[in-house]
Amino acid sequence: MTAPAAPAYSQNAAGFMTLFGPSCPVPGYRSLAAGTVTAQGPGLTATQAPAAPFQQGRLGGLSAYQATLLNGTIQAGTYTVTAGGGADVGAFQATTQIGADIQIQTPLAGAVVFSACAPFTINWSGGDPNSWTTVELIQQVPASYGGYQFSNFAGTVSTSDGTITMYPPPVYPPLSQCVTGAPGPIVISIEVDPDPSEVTAFSASGLSLGGQATWKYVHTFQASMTLP
Repeated sequence: MTAPAAPAYSQNAAGFMTLFGPSCPVPGYRSLAAGTVTAQGPGLTATQAPAAPFQQGRLGGLSAYQATLLNGTIQAGTYTVTAGGGADVGAFQATTQIGADIQIQTPLAGAVVFSACAPFTINWSGGDPNSWTTVELIQQVPASYGGYQFSNFAGTVSTSDGTITMYPPPVYPPLSQCVTGAPGPIVISIEVDPDPSEVTAFSASGLSLGGQATWKYVHTFQASMTLP
């Protein structure tokens, strides 16, 4: 396996399409055992994160060390993850600085996006000024093979902007005309990620490319979007 490319962020609020179809296991690609893993930080005493399978997404058959915490447990500050070492990865300790989450001001649950061809604006306050906020409008399409989901409206801005506006698509012809029909269900996904310069690296035996300590906040809302 080769190391994935480092993420790159830039100011934009344009639409693009990302398809997420059905997945299948990749031969030889598996989860790694690192023994007992614990995490601690501000407001969080040393807490074990047991290995558990991913519940959703495109990672079927894989597992991760994860823990479910009470709402409000994670606060901005320095966190440390410690692994005792296991069959695949040796003992290590990684430290990262987690930034503050944003506070979304716009009511999004049940919202109708692009109603009457109007631009769609989301406002928030707070957050780490060195982070980036990405908004995606995700549509899910059922099909006999399990269906797929895609995001063809997305934008990324600096978290310090506190706002993002997305615009409805033009319809052919002409490009200046916007026509909408019945609303269809979507998921509004808002993800806050640190700037790549804030991500810290660590080393451990068994990880030939090393590891990274990072964080992100994800907010999701069930909504609908008027479609042409």
